[in-house]
Amino acid sequence: MVRKLAFCVAIFLSSNLFAAAATEWDTLSSSASLVQTSFLDIPDEVIQAHILRHLRAAERLALSFVNKRMNSLVFPKTTVFFNMRTVQEKDVAHVETFFRNRQDAQKLKIREMNFSVLERALTNLQTSNFIFEKMTELDISLNSQIPVSILYLFTHLMPNLTILKAACCTLQEGEAASISRMEKLLYLDIGNNYIKDTGAKFISRLKAVVVLNVFDNFIGDEGMTSISGMSQLKFLSMGCNKADMAVDSEDEEDGGKLGIDFMKKNLPQTYITVNIGMHRVPDLSQLMNF
Repeated sequence: MVRKLAFCVAIFLSSNLFAAAATEWDTLSSSASLVQTSFLDIPDEVIQAHILRHLRAAERLALSFVNKRMNSLVFPKTTVFFNMRTVQEKDVAHVETFFRNRQDAQKLKIREMNFSVLERALTNLQTSNFIFEKMTELDISLNSQIPVSILYLFTHLMPNLTILKAACCTLQEGEAASISRMEKLLYLDIGNNYIKDTGAKFISRLKAVVVLNVFDNFIGDEGMTSISGMSQLKFLSMGCNKADMAVDSEDEEDGGKLGIDFMKKNLPQTYITVNIGMHRVPDLSQLMNF
């Protein structure tokens, strides 16, 4: 558990998170380097029209606030970044409107979810037959204990998802079952979770996935046997699971026998790694190198 927590913290600290004091914003907003920013923490008091003009040029911009001004911001194809820890129940309508105004968004990134508010907003969207038809990428990593009900809503609201990143989310068998219904997924990163053998069986039903990270998920021989049937895989990260005792000796007492050699034999066309620290999960565009 300590290892898993440390790994997740390391991922968070390595993110390109850009935060700035209010006095620095005039200079920052006109900086050419802003268009390279992945995550941007915007203090509410400095959201001004002249700054927003510059921010609209940032194609990968992500927003980290939810307030009454947010609906005036239009980034139709960009990644949206929520810092939802301060969102309250009274903000459900604002969150719902925020999503509705981004019906054409292609990517969505959410951190520090307020599960209650998010579920109510998403439920309202589903009830009104709202669909993110153009949404192809969802990143919900680092949100511990995501309810299966929220994954169910994402499945129905985003039928065209091809990329799902959900590392370090305490996902278990039920969440894996919901993910298995995302039939168009090509890229699935669910490293550092708890899907175990049953969850691995659900994931193995995804016939389009070509990049799969199940690093550190307590998967044993039975689960790896299921994954070994995913002949379409081009990249597989499978280390620190029960089926590969040599990678994680602390699990030896309840480990398995079907490690990387077994997987390489059954998936000869797949690039397989047991050390996610050395081999970063590739983007889809990088698959040509494997």
